[in-house]
Amino acid sequence: MILNSHGRVASRTSLFAVFVVSIFATITLALTATATHAQSDEVLPGTGERFSGSPLVIVRNAKTDPEAAGKYIETLIKDLDLKAPQGQSESDETQNVAAGTNGMLLYLVPGVIPNVGTVTFREVKDREEFQALVLKAKGSDESAKLSEDGDTYTLITTTVTKIEAVSATSEDVAAPTVEPASLEEPAADGASTPSPDSQDAPKGSITIGVSAGTDAAPGVIFSVKSQEVRTDDAESLVVEDRRVFRYSDGFMFESTSDGLKTAELPPSDSLRQLENAEVFSEFSFFADRVPEGIKQLGWGMMSAGLGAELQQRDEESDADYEPRRALGDAQLIFLQSMIFDLQKVSGWVRMASEVEPLEAQVRLATRENSDLAKRLRELSASGSYFAPILNDDALVTFHVCLSLPEHWRKVVTATITQARNGLKDEALTPEAEQGWRDVLTAAEKTTEEGQLEIVVKYGWSEESGPVIYYGVHVWDAGNLGPAILQVSELKENVKAFDSELGIMAIHEGEAEDPVDAMLSTAFVATSSDAIWFALGNANGGKMLARTIRSCQESQQSIRTPLLSLHADMGRLKDKAVPAEEAGYVNEEAFLNFVLMQLGAVDGGTIESGNFSGTAADLFHRAGQLGGTQDAHVTVESDESGLIVRANAGAGLVRGFVALFFALADQ
Repeated sequence: MILNSHGRVASRTSLFAVFVVSIFATITLALTATATHAQSDEVLPGTGERFSGSPLVIVRNAKTDPEAAGKYIETLIKDLDLKAPQGQSESDETQNVAAGTNGMLLYLVPGVIPNVGTVTFREVKDREEFQALVLKAKGSDESAKLSEDGDTYTLITTTVTKIEAVSATSEDVAAPTVEPASLEEPAADGASTPSPDSQDAPKGSITIGVSAGTDAAPGVIFSVKSQEVRTDDAESLVVEDRRVFRYSDGFMFESTSDGLKTAELPPSDSLRQLENAEVFSEFSFFADRVPEGIKQLGWGMMSAGLGAELQQRDEESDADYEPRRALGDAQLIFLQSMIFDLQKVSGWVRMASEVEPLEAQVRLATRENSDLAKRLRELSASGSYFAPILNDDALVTFHVCLSLPEHWRKVVTATITQARNGLKDEALTPEAEQGWRDVLTAAEKTTEEGQLEIVVKYGWSEESGPVIYYGVHVWDAGNLGPAILQVSELKENVKAFDSELGIMAIHEGEAEDPVDAMLSTAFVATSSDAIWFALGNANGGKMLARTIRSCQESQQSIRTPLLSLHADMGRLKDKAVPAEEAGYVNEEAFLNFVLMQLGAVDGGTIESGNFSGTAADLFHRAGQLGGTQDAHVTVESDESGLIVRANAGAGLVRGFVALFFALADQ
């Protein structure tokens, strides 16, 4: 519950969510147009199309070794005594795809309403292997027609559906069911003879009965109780499945569109290596290849839709409207920058091995000297007050440090004004109301300075035990201490813990449950630079005191990433909490609690093969097989763009893989 609460606070204060939503909206605009061109009955979808220029998106899966992957899983299951999953034999074709470079290309199809064409690709040994795969796709179907034009093949498979009109009254119509479709009916001796109704049906066709009663919905297939009355105006529906294959420099390309025949294909070297040939998978979205007209169209739709939502409602007061309007304006400004100034989005993933970590990276490149480049440069201009404690021995550290752009400052200021105006409607004592006004004044001054910095940590030490604590960098926070006491409902339980550092302890009484005992006391501390909160046992304030001193003694202001997260699950097991007899929850129970918060388990005992135990036990047994159990995430920005890096230790990945296979057996 505590962890969830902090998660919600972090999500409300971080602008990274805005980046994610904006990127998704931009890519969705360019790549998921679902409208199709008007087609006549004689023109099939995809025929006659032409792709525009180079692909907008390239997704590449690197060469993989299925045997090595299978060995990794087999060894893990054996070492942990888990039940081996029932494997399914893969086809030769699937194994072939897995062994070589493969992926997908997305092209823009120009038109009145632009569409997107998809091309898949896979690496082949030579042209002979390409031809063999094309023939394999055709198979033995006599209705399939294969045509060749140099390095391009077109495969058309035709299915003819015979539609027969059936007259029926409403009394004769039963529940809608599909009648068995068959060309032939079995004879008494087991031989097949054509059914009377299918003598003229072409080979490869099926027959569908369609009711034509006055009370029956047109075009719906029915089962009729009485004798069917068939008309002579039967029609046939022809459906063609179209596949286009093309060979180019060691690669086989496939699409359902004729656009592949004339498409501008990327060089083979770039398909084998976009940016990092050693990774498992990578992608590139070339935003600068999206035509200006489509960007204008998307921006017009977004601004019009959001603009309509930002109109003041009849019953809405000015105080309530201003924060909503400021937020909408800030979103529009940022979305406009993302649509018109984003140049490229790329990323890659390197899978974990027995000792090497899993690594991933996503990069947003901006147009040079653009408005977006300027905003991203300004975003990371702040120096960090909490820099001295970011690399200490805490088990978990989450940190956000950024300069608020002017339009986002307006959002916070309007929200503070709304909250201040709303105080008069609350049933507060004069002391509590003044306390809230002091808190809002400190927030307003911090907003004027334009910096947002928050640090959240989970630490452990021999003297303090486990402590969850966080700090907020606040400008001129001297009055916040008394203000917090005035608004606290537990102020009668407050007493000084460290008078020199201004640390106050708030006790809620004796705790009987081990988890409650571990988090029985809250601590609050204020200084001219920050406000601190902590939750732990009665000695948890010692951890907070050490942290405050580290920040006050440092005279440096260091630039840090916009966002960073570090967690070490291995140390969480070894040092998270004292033994149960010391009055606190034990390591295994606490780690199970953490895994449940991550959605990895739902509690209880796991039974798989010869293993029987908790998720925490399995997780750490897997981690002991090698590799670290820590994870890191950082988000950085400058004038060139935004970059997100993440990695997870081999032991941590192995722990979650073991949990996956063990839970799959439950």
